Amino acid sequence: MKKRYIIAGNMRVGDALGIAHLLTDTDYENWVIGNMYNEQVWEFFSKRTSLHIKGYILMQDKEFLMDMNGYHRYVSRIPKEAYADGEMYLVDADGGNTFKLPLLPSLQLSSPTTPYITVQTDSISDWKAMDVIFRTNFTKTLPGFKIIALCQGKQRIIPGSEVVTDKRLIELDPLIRCARFHIGICSAITRFASMLGVPSIMVHWGPNTKSQGVERVEGLNRDLINPSIKQVEDTLQEFATKTLTREVEAFV
Repeated sequence: MKKRYIIAGNMRVGDALGIAHLLTDTDYENWVIGNMYNEQVWEFFSKRTSLHIKGYILMQDKEFLMDMNGYHRYVSRIPKEAYADGEMYLVDADGGNTFKLPLLPSLQLSSPTTPYITVQTDSISDWKAMDVIFRTNFTKTLPGFKIIALCQGKQRIIPGSEVVTDKRLIELDPLIRCARFHIGICSAITRFASMLGVPSIMVHWGPNTKSQGVERVEGLNRDLINPSIKQVEDTLQEFATKTLTREVEAFV
């Protein structure tokens, strides 16, 4: 079987998640050349999914993708011996190839006693922040729900929420999977939630990012384009109703 080295070094986490479709190909022995910035994606794919990933080669840098010229410059700096015994495979940034992941039945989960949702309001890309999420009254809109805010460092959080900070994807996995649903900005975490099969709402700042949205992933998902507070509140209530009987799958 021919080896294929998928070059994912310096890609943003969301872009890296989009590479999952390449790892369904059984005609190759798939290896990923990534870096310290997106390592958590390959850790999750390797340990929690049945994607065909033989392993990954970790480059010791934390660069992340800004444009395709930067990606190609990054590729040119990878030592040729890293992929000498196989085929180098370059990928487009965020090609929109997101789908529900083939998760392994190895994680013990149980339905929470208090229903909760997970929320991501900021990312390291500060232009993605959506003030409409902060102006939404989650407590009033979702009485009886606990709100768990996912963030990094000192990012903004929803008032009155329980805060979970600086966790890797493999740590966020069970927390998100047990949520009734997830709402967040156009970011890796919201994409990740939809790929886990969790009903997800992605809030976009404009129509240009809808191609990166969650509606194309199988399941109950919604993309909101620059919504009003009322649109956000109405969608939260709709999802709360539609997921009322959702139970966390029992894994054995």
